[in-house]
Amino acid sequence: MGFDSTLNACITTPDICPLVSICRIHDFLVDQEEYLIKQLKARKIADSYFRFED
Repeated sequence: MGFDSTLNACITTPDICPLVSICRIHDFLVDQEEYLIKQLKARKIADSYFRFED
């Protein structure tokens, strides 16, 4: 995944699927992506790397 990637294409391009307006999975993916981005922005890389001392 790159910086322009999403969990699913329908998040950024809703016209890709005619079912977006009634799709429960679409709403779930939007919520999960927002949560993931919020969590990642709240962390530093230094908080996530492993050290040999651990």
